[in-house]
Amino acid sequence: MPHGFYHYMAAADYAGGYVAEKQYTYVSGKIRFIVLLYEIATGDMLAQIEADYMGRLRTGAHPG
Repeated sequence: MPHGFYHYMAAADYAGGYVAEKQYTYVSGKIRFIVLLYEIATGDMLAQIEADYMGRLRTGAHPG
């Protein structure tokens, strides 16, 4: 990506039965996040979440 970057992270909760991935891009000053949640037993995608606000809640970050 000539004007930005792409990141990918994955996690699994084997006891709970879920796997998830978070992807985000930063291009020309804009950052975009998405989280995909899957059920391990079936492989079904349970959620697709535009995750900018979710990440802010998790980190407690807010505009200065």
